[in-house]
Formats: sequence, C-alpha cells, structure tokens
Amino acid sequence: MLTALAKNEIVRAGVELKDKGLPFRCKDSNCEHPELELVIGRCIRIPHFRHKRKGNCGCSDGETDWHLSWKSQFENIEVDMGIDPVTGERNRADAVVGKDFVIEFQHSHINENEQSSRERFYGSKGGMVWIVDASGKQNRTRLAKTQGTNRFVPCLKPPFDKGGYWRLTSDDKVLPKLWIRRNVGIVFDYGTDINLLYVLPQRGRNSEYALCQWFKRDVLIKELKGNQDAFRFSEYELIEQYEAVKREEEQRKQEKVRMHKMFEDAYAKAYQRQQGIPYGKLAPEIVIGTNYVVGADAIVYEVQKDGRFYAVENLRPRPPMHENRRRSTFRL
Repeated sequence: MLTALAKNEIVRAGVELKDKGLPFRCKDSNCEHPELELVIGRCIRIPHFRHKRKGNCGCSDGETDWHLSWKSQFENIEVDMGIDPVTGERNRADAVVGKDFVIEFQHSHINENEQSSRERFYGSKGGMVWIVDASGKQNRTRLAKTQGTNRFVPCLKPPFDKGGYWRLTSDDKVLPKLWIRRNVGIVFDYGTDINLLYVLPQRGRNSEYALCQWFKRDVLIKELKGNQDAFRFSEYELIEQYEAVKREEEQRKQEKVRMHKMFEDAYAKAYQRQQGIPYGKLAPEIVIGTNYVVGADAIVYEVQKDGRFYAVENLRPRPPMHENRRRSTFRL
C-alpha cells in the first residue's frame, strides 16, 4: 500500500520518511497486526508500505508494480468508502477523483460477484471506472488480430463523430470475456507500448458492438482527474443528452423567430405612427407580453426599472430615420 498512519496522520510512502523514525500503522482499524514497515531501496521502483506480520486486514499487501504505478498517479488513494449495506463489507477504493468517483485498478482475476458488487456500491456513491491489466500475451494477441480487419470502425454520426469514438464489433472476440458488456466504463491497459482502450458503459443496450476510445496514458490520467463525466455515461445516455440539447436548441431557435416576428410587427406600427410625429421625437411600440419596445428607428429597447429604454438589438442595418438621431438610451 502507498499510504499509512503516522502519529494519527495519513502519510504517503517516500524516501523522505526513511530517517524520521516514525511508527507506521495500517489505516484499517480492525487490522490484527497493524504495524507496517516502509519498503524502499535501489531495487524498489515505487516506495510502499507492507505489514510486518500477516493477518486479517482490509488493506492490500503484495500489490504488483503495475498496481502501485497506477495508484501513484493520483493524489486521493486507498480511500475508505464505508460499509456496503448489502454485503456488510467495508470497501476501500484504490483512487477517488472529483466527487466520490472511484477508480479501481485490477491486475489479478476477480470473480463476477465481487465485480458486480463493487460496481453497484461505487455506482451508488459517485460512479466508477475500472482500469484492467490486459498486458498478458493472450489479450495482446487477440487485440493484434484486429489489425487489418474492420473490427474497429470510426463513428461518423453525432454525437460520436467528434472525440475519436470507435465501434468495436464482436467485442467478445477481442476483449477479455470477464470484462465485456459491463454497466461501468473499463480501461484496458495492454502495456506501455500501446494506447489505452476505454470501453464505455453498456447500460441501456444489448448490442453486438462496444463503443470505445483510444487514449494516451497522460491524457487519460488528466481526463480522469478533471472530467469524470467523460467516463460516467453510456452510449445510450450520451445519445439522450445530445438529443435533449438539440431539442433545446430548436426550441430557442423557434422562440427567437417568434420574438423577431413580434419585433418586426411592432416596428411596422411604430414606423407608421412616426409619419405623423414632429421631427426630433421617436415613436415607440410596445411588444405585448414582454418588457421590450421597438422604436421607429428599427431598434429594440428593453425597459429597465429606472424607466430608461436600453437598446438591445438593431432590426435593420440602416434604419430609415437619421443616423445622428440614434441613441443607446432614452426616456419617453
């Protein structure tokens, strides 16, 4: 593990702790043997803590360099997320970003019940994403066989035509079988020589393909820290959001057209009235149901509480009245 208690404060493993003589203890209050030791040295790539004596403990010992390397990229790690009311077990997240969005790093095999249990529990908090070690020979071979085939097809229709989205057909022949068609997002780490493959959650659909993106390692880490929504939603949910935005845009467009017609009608009346008004005075027309008036100068004015009319829109590039009489504010 990368964190421990020292004098009731959480400290992160590092060479700077070597000569401080601090007693390190496990963060699990139920740990049978909470005494920890700091593991550092020339052959140790990532400093970490381990129990001096093995016992029943909710904190992990014996994590691989792959696991420690991923955890070291994040600030808020090994976080106690509380007790699952369904299983009665305490859950400790590998890393947490944003508002309780959990990142779980999985190197070893995990049974499907435990997998589903974590997805349910962390999903009820703030959501989660898996980062899975897929660097084994079999996984890399399955991925390599997709080269020169049409398994990965770029998405050309909105909302996925921007952002580098791909459709992976027959995903069960490419991805590790335990990790297909999950309710949360999954990042597959095939090794440092291959970009990371992110597969979106597959809630809301039962299809023969998976929607995915390729990420460079540093870009993915930056996105996880700053934009958790990019890993929260499924294809179906993103389509719903896109369609909702388009509906709102269309409604705003229709409302703008309606208001413009009302302004034009008011302008026509104001311009007609202006013909009988002496030079130097402006004929305004109230737009019924709004706090706007339109003057015979083809300018829309918003009525303010102070009684002034403030120009907000010009209906004509060249108003029919004299240019030198146009004003940004006026009183009737």
